[in-house]
Amino acid sequence: MVVLAIPGFDGGSAAGKIVFVGSYFLLTLLHSGVRVGRKTYVVDVAEGDTRTAYVAVGNTSMGIILLVVGGISSALAVLGVQWALVFLAVLGLVGAASALSMPDVSRGAR
Repeated sequence: MVVLAIPGFDGGSAAGKIVFVGSYFLLTLLHSGVRVGRKTYVVDVAEGDTRTAYVAVGNTSMGIILLVVGGISSALAVLGVQWALVFLAVLGLVGAASALSMPDVSRGAR
């Protein structure tokens, strides 16, 4: 959302490309952190033999979700890259808000 708020950002100019690449790098870095956090959470939530099933279901679910969201954002990119970025940013905000309501399951909290 911050990138889209930059005046004149269209991704076509040299400065726009630098901002876009830098933003994409930051987004991928954050995405990696979210993936590690999700897997750690699933492993902490599961007990014993259910860990394998939880991880398998979590990975499969994320694959399906990524395919669906990727298809929707690709369709929105036809209207403009900005629309796809707004869509993904809104999903990110919804995910962050929903993460706040998740119970703490870390080993030290029990």
